[in-house]
Formats: sequence, structure tokens, C-alpha cells
Amino acid sequence: MEPIYHQTNKLVQEVQHLLGQYERAAPEEISRLEQQISGTFDLISEKIDRLEILVNKEPPTRRQNAKLRLDQLKYDRQHLDAALRNLQYRWIIFSAVGEAFWVTCGSRRER
Repeated sequence: MEPIYHQTNKLVQEVQHLLGQYERAAPEEISRLEQQISGTFDLISEKIDRLEILVNKEPPTRRQNAKLRLDQLKYDRQHLDAALRNLQYRWIIFSAVGEAFWVTCGSRRER
């Protein structure tokens, strides 16, 4: 169980790093980063599913701690998913406002 937990935790940290890149990314990089984040989310979900099975095979003395660690990974996964949705929403709003701004400025120049 320990190796899978550590691998999953490393993937969580990787997504955190990718979200930082996403926040500062140029428009042409957004799609690539979203695909990369989505793929990593899939791996995290697979590993969490595997850990759920392994937690119940832990000895009773270690099971509670293992469940807590698994719950933390689930929480982190949900938190990162919400962070991605928030960044995507901000990107959509920024794109829409940016276009409206340039359309308005462009129309003023034409006058």
C-alpha cells in the first residue's frame, strides 16, 4: 500500500505544479495543460480506487491511519479538480472580457 500511496501523493503534487503553470500559461498552452492535468487526474483516480481495496486488507492496528491518509488523498483530488474548474472559469471570463474590450477599443478607433 505504501508505494501506491506515495506514487499518488507525487501525482497530486505534479497536478499542483501544473495548475501553477496553467495560471501563467499563454493561450496556446492551455489545451495541452488541460489534457496533461486530465490524464494525471485519471491516474490519481485509478490509484485511489486501488488504495480503497488495499486499505481494507491492512491489519486492524494500521487500518484507521490508512483510511485517514486515503481520505486526505480523496480530498486533495477534489480540491485540485475544483481549482482547475475555477481556473478554467477565470480563463473563459478573461477571454470574453478581453475580446469585448478589444472590440470596444477597435470600434472607437474606427470612428
